[in-house]
Amino acid sequence: MTQVIVSYDGTRNDRDALALGGLFAKAGADITLAYVRHAVESDPEREAAEQQEAEHVLAVGAELLGNPSAGQRVIVNPSTASGLAELAGELGADVIAFGSSHKTPPGRVNMPHTAQTLVERSVACSLALAPAGLRREPVAHSIGTVRVAAGDDDPAAPATAASLAHALGAVVTDDDADLVVIASRPEAAPGKLLLSSRALQLVEQSSGPLLLLARGATLSFG
Repeated sequence: MTQVIVSYDGTRNDRDALALGGLFAKAGADITLAYVRHAVESDPEREAAEQQEAEHVLAVGAELLGNPSAGQRVIVNPSTASGLAELAGELGADVIAFGSSHKTPPGRVNMPHTAQTLVERSVACSLALAPAGLRREPVAHSIGTVRVAAGDDDPAAPATAASLAHALGAVVTDDDADLVVIASRPEAAPGKLLLSSRALQLVEQSSGPLLLLARGATLSFG
């Protein structure tokens, strides 16, 4: 089963990430919500309050996801990117899902800073990006087509697209699609995410959810 971490702190754009997590859950993925705190408070009472607040945010997120028993992890790490990458390694997660960056216009995708950092580090998992405003869409019915971009030489990309489309009751197309799987560059090490300049342009031009696929990482859904 595909394992998806949703980066979630309760903000508006992270509710878009939660909606994307709901889409993957519909496709049969196992979802874990993750909240990254950046420091431990020196005062025990304040630390307990901060931890409790983070746990509450995740619990509310799980309710919004429609799965109160979904995995919920509070991480303490000065770097959100490092914290999520370490959690992905710990859980053996396949994907980390993000909302677009703050102030992204509705219906557009803008990679947030944390996702950019993970791309620059060639993180050892795939990333998923939600367009701004996805939380307002009927996600369970919004994906009718899936296509592959920049992945002609990696069989993992069409295999993943086919599995995801089948699980969602969608079809794979070569035309514009509701969800796009973007493959890593051919020189990427197996299991690593490495995007070409063309792939980054596709991110900027996109209006729907994106799955940025690590090299050779065939994901199974359904």
